[in-house]
Amino acid sequence: MAEARERLEKLAAALTEMGLRVRLVVGEPPLLHVVNIGPPPLQEQIGCCVNDGELWFQWTALQVFLGRAGDVPSAVERVLYVLHVGSEV
Repeated sequence: MAEARERLEKLAAALTEMGLRVRLVVGEPPLLHVVNIGPPPLQEQIGCCVNDGELWFQWTALQVFLGRAGDVPSAVERVLYVLHVGSEV
């Protein structure tokens, strides 16, 4: 899953620029651990999977699609929303 790792690395770079703490867990499959140190402190894990022949980002805990792995800006928007970045809860 070299392509999955490359896509997760791009997502990690974009999320880091937005102030999130990220760590790529290299393995099979690779996972991206994302933390908003808060407040409130929140975290998620993101992986990649193939759906209809395309690589998608996926929330690993719920196995819910986050977005196409080729569309990093849209994935970043969704992660920021879920982890309450820039909003008061």
